[in-house]
Amino acid sequence: FIFETMVFWARPGRKQLIEISLERIQQYASQKGKITGDLKILLLGDGTGNDSLYLAMNGCHVDYCDFPGSKIYDFVTKRFKHYGLLDNGINLIPTYEACLDNQYDVVISFDVLEHLTEPWIAIANIRSMLKTEGIALITDAYGDVTARHPTHLESNRKFKGQSPFMFLKKGMVLTWYGSVFKPMEFTKVDKWSLRDYFILWQDKKVIVEYLSGKSGLLKQFVKNFLVNK
Repeated sequence: FIFETMVFWARPGRKQLIEISLERIQQYASQKGKITGDLKILLLGDGTGNDSLYLAMNGCHVDYCDFPGSKIYDFVTKRFKHYGLLDNGINLIPTYEACLDNQYDVVISFDVLEHLTEPWIAIANIRSMLKTEGIALITDAYGDVTARHPTHLESNRKFKGQSPFMFLKKGMVLTWYGSVFKPMEFTKVDKWSLRDYFILWQDKKVIVEYLSGKSGLLKQFVKNFLVNK
């Protein structure tokens, strides 16, 4: 799994996600009158630590949060030490609960939600991690349920294309997205309004993604029906 993750991250399309995210972080810092090194940044579910390393090597100070005690956690601990960045650009967060105190300017979580049985709880927790007007940079792969990805939950397929609405309901407004809808940038607000909801429905890209998800569910229903008939 560690090897496959490392190879996957090395692909140009995947690496580009964190490169784009760094640009968004730099822009956010500029808007706030800060430098990137002044921001509190959380990498949530970064696995083998590639994104954490990239940001730390480009002037950011980041917190890494995954599963303490796992083989991956042991691997990244040694890896961060190898690069001289452990506690010197990258901090290991010992528990998930330690993040839930509205302390972060930026939370980054790539392709994590599709693994969780209750992704809406994780979304609410991301809001609890952020300062007001903080940003979350998110990707999901709800619809990518194949034999190649056995940990992507079939039960989450129904959420494909719905992240903008799911995040809005938890108090985070879609403020930007990449060319292929990855990553999506959400900004924490004190309170969202119906206007924010209607803005989503006026965004053609958001609607195309939403309808694509619904179409995928219909195709899967028909396929299952024919197989079980």
